[in-house]
Amino acid sequence: MHKLIFVLTMAVTLNAAIVEQSDITNVWSSHFVDFALVTDSSALLQYVGFYDKDRKMTIAQRNLSSKQWQLKTLPVTTGWDSHDYISVAVDDSGYIHVSGNMHNVPLVYFRSSKPRSIDTFESLAMTGTNETMVTYPMFIKGIAKGELYFQYRDNANSTSTILWNKYSVATKKWTRLTTEGFFNTEGLYSAYMTNPVKGPDDYFHVVWMWRNTPTANTNHDLSHIRSKDLVNWETMNGTIVTLPIKQSTPGVVADPVDAGNGLINIAFGIGWDSQKRPVINYHKYDKNAISQRWNTRWENGAWKIYQTSAWTSFKWSLDRTGTLGIDISGTPVKQDYSGRLVQEYQHVNFGSHMWVLDEQTLQPLKDTLPILIPGLDSLHKVTSTFAGMQVHIKVDGDYYFRWETLPENQDKARNPPLPDPTMLSVYKITSTTSTGTRTAPTVNKTSYHAIVQGSVVTIDCMDETTLVELFTLEGKRIGASKRTGSIQQYFNLARGTYIYKIDNRYTTSPVVNKIIIH
Repeated sequence: MHKLIFVLTMAVTLNAAIVEQSDITNVWSSHFVDFALVTDSSALLQYVGFYDKDRKMTIAQRNLSSKQWQLKTLPVTTGWDSHDYISVAVDDSGYIHVSGNMHNVPLVYFRSSKPRSIDTFESLAMTGTNETMVTYPMFIKGIAKGELYFQYRDNANSTSTILWNKYSVATKKWTRLTTEGFFNTEGLYSAYMTNPVKGPDDYFHVVWMWRNTPTANTNHDLSHIRSKDLVNWETMNGTIVTLPIKQSTPGVVADPVDAGNGLINIAFGIGWDSQKRPVINYHKYDKNAISQRWNTRWENGAWKIYQTSAWTSFKWSLDRTGTLGIDISGTPVKQDYSGRLVQEYQHVNFGSHMWVLDEQTLQPLKDTLPILIPGLDSLHKVTSTFAGMQVHIKVDGDYYFRWETLPENQDKARNPPLPDPTMLSVYKITSTTSTGTRTAPTVNKTSYHAIVQGSVVTIDCMDETTLVELFTLEGKRIGASKRTGSIQQYFNLARGTYIYKIDNRYTTSPVVNKIIIH
């Protein structure tokens, strides 16, 4: 007969804390247009691009050891167009590059006159060609070491394409990356694409859809290709794709959605499951014309389409032009800290939620509120008393960038009254652990413990039915090497930090702790 005793077990949970708040200045808040945050860790400098309270394009700079910001106003004033976001980059020589406030207008591009200084900027062309009708500017780093790229849409609607320029630090010159644009719309339609996203296969992945007219609901044919250098492209099965891409280019369609079926170039993108299979997420209508979120995954040499949501009412009206209000959106799939496949979504009727997905079927096992890191909850709360305001947060490493605005307004002016400008702030975040104790019944055991012996980790799980899981800090689940009764062992682990989680019937929440392999 076993004797039941009570012992104290230690529970460690992961949290975050705000260790610094740095207020920059008040900014325009009557409609949303995206801002930029760039941290130059090597130089211990940080840059922010935004529109001030008078809608003037402004660059802010500070040393990371200081809360004081230097501001530089550029000769650009934005209107009500939410396409007019700002993109900022720092090249490997320290020069600051800025572009923005463009929707089918001439290129707006500035470069600092001196490295790591915002005292003066020069207004410049890039290549000097195809720069009279520019939209969607984006600086890209990380394709090749030490290189900076610039992506933008040239022209509009049925004559548009995507172009990439490459910057030389040595010559301070931009050159066109390819002789052809990314798309050839043949004067019939336009294309809307994601920015290149680097996957676990070391390829850059691009997803796009075609649109017949400026009306949003004429999008069709969700498509995908990949490349390692933005020059040479291929389908997922390795078939070479020749640029420019046309609607007739074979082998690129992932979901052949017809126009009028709710495919929309908002909140679509790509993620990867635990087997590193690409999963494209997007919105379209179901057979009953109800709005749904969908996932399409590359499986066994083909794209397989999954309807993930199962909503029974509400159709997002997309027979409109301009920047739309976002009634439904979602994020790509990802693995959380415990290895579960999760996906967040927002719905005008239900608010913000998160699915825990069955990885085999891409169907929700659980529909729950999104995980907010404890300690950062306050950043997500609206502080303005003006009705309809929203919080916007961008993340760059350990820094959170926050401001509040009204939502987009289809690129049209709003009538008064308008909200007051809101504070633009940068927060430095640090991860912390909080430790507490709880009483747990156990059978002839004293406590949970982890013993590190070289490259062997032994975890006593208290009984044979208790689940224990081990993960890298990146969220990769480590398979157990041996399980004997309540003892689980892991062998041949590389040096580094791991997280283990024990989940059993004795505690109200899982026990989470950290192991360091020296």
